[in-house]
Amino acid sequence: MTLSNLTHLSINNYQMTFDEFEIFIKKLYSSKLKVLSFTTIVQDIAYLDANRWEEFILQNLPKLEEFYFKYSTYFEDHYETPMYSGKRDQFISPFWIERRWILQAEIELDNLIYSIRPYKKRWYEYNTQHKMINTSDQLSKFMRLILVKKSSEGWPNSLAINKYISHVLTVTQIHHMETQEHFFIGKLREILDLLSELDSLQIYSLSFSQSTCLSREEIENLLFLSTKNQITKLCLEIIILIEEVYFLIEIFPHINHLQVNFIHSMDVELFVRLILIQIMIKSNHPLRLLCFCVAAADDEMVHKLEKMINIENLLVDFTVKHVMNEIYLQWK
Repeated sequence: MTLSNLTHLSINNYQMTFDEFEIFIKKLYSSKLKVLSFTTIVQDIAYLDANRWEEFILQNLPKLEEFYFKYSTYFEDHYETPMYSGKRDQFISPFWIERRWILQAEIELDNLIYSIRPYKKRWYEYNTQHKMINTSDQLSKFMRLILVKKSSEGWPNSLAINKYISHVLTVTQIHHMETQEHFFIGKLREILDLLSELDSLQIYSLSFSQSTCLSREEIENLLFLSTKNQITKLCLEIIILIEEVYFLIEIFPHINHLQVNFIHSMDVELFVRLILIQIMIKSNHPLRLLCFCVAAADDEMVHKLEKMINIENLLVDFTVKHVMNEIYLQWK
């Protein structure tokens, strides 16, 4: 079968190994292909061989502009999940960086899903919002891990999530993590212990035990987080009490960018005032950018915040602006 003029191709694969896939594409003689979307659940670990993909694309798909790839592997009892044994971080070679094709991993139910897709700007790139990310160093640290809620109980088995993360770390280092779950402090500590290179973290909220006092174990976990993590950018989906922000400033002492996507029943001016006062109390704290979402964000709200900050001498050199429903407060 010859499709010499084919420019777009989408394949959902349930049977072909990588060897068979290569043979299939070669038989198409599709050298003009510009967009390839390929999804597979076949447990052939060769699909995670970045160098093999590079060689195959250069030789057979020289016109390829967009590459969408999804490979699913699964974990369950009495099944030995194939492990990648090649050299790590091959998906950040010049071939992948020049094309701006980014690898990420997603843990969902019993599946670990690796995907590659064209670069897309993320929340933690505020400082680059008016220019393109184009340096190899920036793109080489763009690997993201997404945790999708496993069940109504979340992640009851620490061994399970550790297995997933260990599998990912054989393929690539992780610099960004995102989850929509409530995370208990102990579970977060276990994950961060594995992800030593994490630069940004996006979570729904942090939870402690239901008792009013922290347990000894929770205190130890807090101390561990505050001394070991190197996270500089933190995003929370929801804040209910300002004390949660205080906690986070203690737990993540290196953050320079804090984003909150929903402030629950809290006055915006009060929210900003309390955070800035807390930063003033902690001398030399690195936080320099606060972003939060407000449905009524407009020029008037920006003016009120500027006036409040100036009158109360909370900051000297700062800017406030809104983009759609997001307020950005940045200072030096």
